[in-house]
Amino acid sequence: MFKQILSTIGVKAFSAIANFSIVIITAQFFGAEGRGYISLIIAAISLVSMFSNFIGGTTLTYLVSRENISNLILTSYVWIISVSSVAFILINYLQLMEDEENTRIFFLSMLFALTAINQNILLGYQKIKKYNIITVVQSLVQIISLVVYLYIFKEKNISVFITTLYISYGLAFILSCFFISKYLQISLRTDIMQVAITAFQFGAIAQLANLFQFISYRYAYVVLNNPNNQTDVGIYSTAVSISEAVWLISGAISIVQYSKISNTEDPKVAQELTLKLSKFSLLLTVLAMAFLLLLPDTFYVFLFGKDFTGVKAIMLTLTMGIVSLGYSIVFSHYFSGLGKYYVNTIVSFVGMIVTIVLSKLLIPKYGIPAAGWISSVTYLLGTICLVVYFLYHSKINVKRLFVSSSDIVDFKNVLSNVWNSRIS
Repeated sequence: MFKQILSTIGVKAFSAIANFSIVIITAQFFGAEGRGYISLIIAAISLVSMFSNFIGGTTLTYLVSRENISNLILTSYVWIISVSSVAFILINYLQLMEDEENTRIFFLSMLFALTAINQNILLGYQKIKKYNIITVVQSLVQIISLVVYLYIFKEKNISVFITTLYISYGLAFILSCFFISKYLQISLRTDIMQVAITAFQFGAIAQLANLFQFISYRYAYVVLNNPNNQTDVGIYSTAVSISEAVWLISGAISIVQYSKISNTEDPKVAQELTLKLSKFSLLLTVLAMAFLLLLPDTFYVFLFGKDFTGVKAIMLTLTMGIVSLGYSIVFSHYFSGLGKYYVNTIVSFVGMIVTIVLSKLLIPKYGIPAAGWISSVTYLLGTICLVVYFLYHSKINVKRLFVSSSDIVDFKNVLSNVWNSRIS
């Protein structure tokens, strides 16, 4: 299992490096305002995908071993196409964006969500290696495409970035379809409506949590955004992108954890696994964040350009929240693996309300630093809620939450064993 985790961390690290490179390149070519535009487009795609995943989200991993796979895929695909179409019509009707931008969001959000369905199916079968391959392909293709367009073809229009999304999302979707094709059955069972209802019941609760969480993560963009000046959004979103990169560790750990817990019926096994992995995640998250903060502000200015002076100061305001969430993500996936999605939904809803209220009160007055501190407070509050409920649910002694000397020895042994096995 730890080999799978470290392998997934490696994949997530590669993906983070690729995304970080994209942030650097786009910042240098398009400046803070261009980064602001890109961040808003990506946020819009993510928001539409959130609603798409009311059927077809991470709950598929939980349902794969419990429902007919072909029915799950069919209902998920139909739902995603329907939601993307409704979003396209609404955005057009409300004139929230230009027609060209709306069309891009429609196709990209659909490709993104369909690929996620296939990846979640693979996780349900514990095919973590294939899941990781898709992630690598998507990141690698996007960075290569961007470099080719900007440095070889000398295409410096910001629409080039959107084109690279089409290419990378499209290839990732094709590859994911190939991987899951072996699990498809020729005929559908007659209980397809019941499967759809079950998928929606689980998916709606889970996606509400993700939706509330997404609003908490990105609401500051809305408050900071000024149609005549998107510089603040560009600077803040860049600091967020750098800081959130350390979540690749907890994200990789939780992928393996969720896949394992979804396929076990023993609650004690799930609890022990969660305790061990939460500490592992905390230690690695602290080390990763410390490394980013040791780099001088001049380093980030060198990477992104003079428009991004002060990025490190914003990262400092985010640190407490980034570390706490890196710890709590494992507890969140514990409840998801047990099918108790309502726990994460409640916690995320509370965090969203706190974020909205504090953002409206403080960001207009104190600006970007306030946005960072609000995020930290919200993440820490969510962590406390999840950990308290875990203790209540598992009846485990609170002392077991803290990293002990024996835990550190265990982690060293795991890393040593994995390293030695790779060398041999």
